[in-house]
Amino acid sequence: VGPGPVGEWPAPPPSGMTAMSSTAEAAASGDWGYSYGLYELKGSLPPQNGAYLRIWIRDAAGAWWIAADTAQPAR
Repeated sequence: VGPGPVGEWPAPPPSGMTAMSSTAEAAASGDWGYSYGLYELKGSLPPQNGAYLRIWIRDAAGAWWIAADTAQPAR
């Protein structure tokens, strides 16, 4: 990949990002869950939209953390 793209990767997302969860569920054990839905980036050129999936884990203190986050732009 190289140092250029790696250095650019953590840049903040474009303004105008919206996301709407269509489903969010937690395991019966209460230690992990997932959410998915649709997103839209209005500040990107061209505007981008698609679907996302997030896997959440819960730590011993009860706080939720994102374990995995992925998005698939619409074609």
